[in-house]
Amino acid sequence: MLNIPGDSWRFRGDLSAFIIRRKGGAAPQTESEMPRPILMKGHERPITQVKYNIEGDLIFSSSKDSLATCWRSDTGERLGARTYDGHKGAINTLDIDRKTQMLATGASDRTVRLWKAETGEELCQFETQSAVRSVNFSLGDRLLLAAQD
Repeated sequence: MLNIPGDSWRFRGDLSAFIIRRKGGAAPQTESEMPRPILMKGHERPITQVKYNIEGDLIFSSSKDSLATCWRSDTGERLGARTYDGHKGAINTLDIDRKTQMLATGASDRTVRLWKAETGEELCQFETQSAVRSVNFSLGDRLLLAAQD
């Protein structure tokens, strides 16, 4: 059972990839108001990170299968054209900019890659000295921070 601190949400089952949607700002009062999980299926290896875009309508996921993927947050549907394929190792981290235009990924193949979020086109890549563990756009999206081993 998953208990989220400060909220009255509960979920039983596989926690590998799911969305719990909460309607409105108030805590659920009845069973019918309880959030329902949406299972996202598509990665072949364990998921390493999931992140909403700022609007909350898309979810981006990274995985040890060397793919990053984009999903609709309301249905859990995988968006076909939005698979970011190019890394040669597990993708450890990702971040999406505030306008949902660029996706940054960092992987065990010692690269940081920037992608066009809408199409999955790789814009550029940077090599690092070791596996990349974290990427993060600055608040204004003008800078990208990457941390490595």
